[in-house]
Amino acid sequence: MPENIPLISVIVPVCNVREYLPRCVESILAQTHTNLEIILIDDGSTDGSDMLCDEFAQKDARIRIIHQENAGVSAARNAGLDVAQGDWAGFVDADDWIEPEMYETLLRSCEESGKLIAACGVIRHSLSWITKKDGDYPVVLTVLSRMDALEHIVHRRYFKNGLCFLFSRKLTKTGKGCQVRFEEGVHAGEYMLFAVNAVIRSDGLVCAPEYLYHYCLRKGGVLSSLNDKHLTVVSSWKRIEALILPVSDDLARHARFYLMDTAVDLIIRAKRNGRKEYLSMLRKAARLHVFEYLKTKELKFEDKLRNTTALISPKIAEKAWKEFHKPLRMKQLIYNFIVDACRIFIRLLHRATSNIKLKNKVLFSSRPDFSDSAVEVFNLIKNMEEFKDYKFIWFCTKPKKQIDKRESNVIIKKRIDNPVFRLINLYLESTAKYCVYTHELVGNIYNKKQVRVFIVHGCFGIKKLKLEGSYNHTNYCTYIIRTFLNNNDNTRALGLPRNDRLFDDPADTKKKMGLLGFGKVIIWMPTYKRYRFEGKFHLERNYYQTRKDYDITLQEDSSFYDDVNRTLSAHNILLIIKYHPSQDMRFVLTKETSNIKIIPDEALSFAGIPMYSLLGATDALITDFSSVCYDYLLINKPIGYDMTDLELYIRGDSSWMKTPLDYMPGEKIYSVRDFCNFIDSVANGEDEYEGERKKLLDNIHLHQDNQSAKRVVDLMVNHQSCTS
Repeated sequence: MPENIPLISVIVPVCNVREYLPRCVESILAQTHTNLEIILIDDGSTDGSDMLCDEFAQKDARIRIIHQENAGVSAARNAGLDVAQGDWAGFVDADDWIEPEMYETLLRSCEESGKLIAACGVIRHSLSWITKKDGDYPVVLTVLSRMDALEHIVHRRYFKNGLCFLFSRKLTKTGKGCQVRFEEGVHAGEYMLFAVNAVIRSDGLVCAPEYLYHYCLRKGGVLSSLNDKHLTVVSSWKRIEALILPVSDDLARHARFYLMDTAVDLIIRAKRNGRKEYLSMLRKAARLHVFEYLKTKELKFEDKLRNTTALISPKIAEKAWKEFHKPLRMKQLIYNFIVDACRIFIRLLHRATSNIKLKNKVLFSSRPDFSDSAVEVFNLIKNMEEFKDYKFIWFCTKPKKQIDKRESNVIIKKRIDNPVFRLINLYLESTAKYCVYTHELVGNIYNKKQVRVFIVHGCFGIKKLKLEGSYNHTNYCTYIIRTFLNNNDNTRALGLPRNDRLFDDPADTKKKMGLLGFGKVIIWMPTYKRYRFEGKFHLERNYYQTRKDYDITLQEDSSFYDDVNRTLSAHNILLIIKYHPSQDMRFVLTKETSNIKIIPDEALSFAGIPMYSLLGATDALITDFSSVCYDYLLINKPIGYDMTDLELYIRGDSSWMKTPLDYMPGEKIYSVRDFCNFIDSVANGEDEYEGERKKLLDNIHLHQDNQSAKRVVDLMVNHQSCTS
């Protein structure tokens, strides 16, 4: 290596991160700046990380290992600084990773600006979204003075998601006058404290205009739970305030405010996790500057109200605190309090009316209206002798559109999800003998005689079941209907009633839909990525907001529709595209051709064809991560899986199983060519996954017939007869 190329020491503290360490080390080894010294400090690992470090050292001479008793992340980094021989030093956590050009870019920025510290943007990876970037981070090379750098670090203006710096060893070398070290014993906020100390002893820093560091917030990490280590962040802010005070009174005052915010955050988390032993110390730290906090005019009133309320009652402030990094407007804050009060009031009314006499009424609710398994139960029981004296009440989002569903014993009511107005339906929910729903819970949760049946709207799936709604389904439902058993006492494996329609006569369905002119029919059902709900658009799976293109990657290929339609025409096959009802269609490229048709829910409703009747009449299914593929196993026909967004989707959804490919028995589609090849295989009757599908079918579906709705209704009737 030429002598004029600076040596960079990369220090990586390692403690029980065996699963993540290879990704981290490999990203450092892949740096375009190759004159590196990689120092792995094994801080008392017990999961085999120590041996993994030794293996890396044997493979690359640039890697050095330090084994020590567990002393914490700050002590580990100091141990690395003590032995570092580089001209520059950088730090990477063992569960994070970096872009190949990071250190080359940071070093070049320092050389061009003459600064001793360089920073880059941080991309944050969490359990609920794939990435989150610092929105205010500069897009051009930016040089900050000492004061500007301190302001941006303390206020997190450029560094909202984390800190990543390259430091000159002139700042970190041990010796007289060189005091930039990590505070040992500080486990949270230690990097910010170190950065503030370094900036104070320098003349500022330079910001490279790229996002080059990937910060991973994982389960089991320092910031993912609550323990003694979290309390050290209070000490960190105290030290930051003491360091800044000689430089700027104003910035030191804001450091005290952040100290209070941090202490209040920990108070709420301690209360939520039952760690009462922390409350006294945290309250003392928060109240130390409370009067100064309240007197300042620089902070918003709603922030002051939220934080001071938390000092008195953490429970009341907890929900508002969840939006801490996105401060609520005062109107929203007041609205949230009203909503919470209404929920409490509704629960009290439910409890007060829990012994009210039940009437012969059955409540139904589904999304979309009049769909899914709920409508199959409704169609069965409305003509049964046992229910001849019953009223059937449907809660619908748009009642006027369901006017044709009204009969003498069928009532259409507005579904109200807003707790403020849900009182309107309180009487109906408290007096019905049965409640059948597929999404939000309906009924009186305290009435033990009322039968509340939640029929899951997903099948088995590579996604774990989420029991969402106003109340916890597991605790408040009489029965949860699924395709397979689990550990809940009220779960019943009766099959999903909607799947009964898979066994309808396919010829009759094709005739009604005008599909008889095609040799075969393939249906493509992608799950939703960006969420549309009741006409209001917003990003729910918000890791997709980082994409500048559309939600279905295959459609972005300019040749997709032409190539696919050409293949379909050659085999006289029709491709039906059925988008998810919740998909925000602004992010989908739609096009119809001679052999590609888009069928919306309205068209099915107009033709009187249930969605699953159409599904059962097709010859093959293409989907991505939708649980519809597990329903489709019941008829054991070919399935193709669109894999183009698999990694993006999994990272953004923590509910996925660890090995999704084990639950995808079908051809994997990565390109337009693969899509066309799947069509060819369907046309030629080629199906090499039939055995795998049958094996998975037997593991998922306890019942493989068209009697699921009958089993659910029999359960309801038998339960009511037993309690009468």
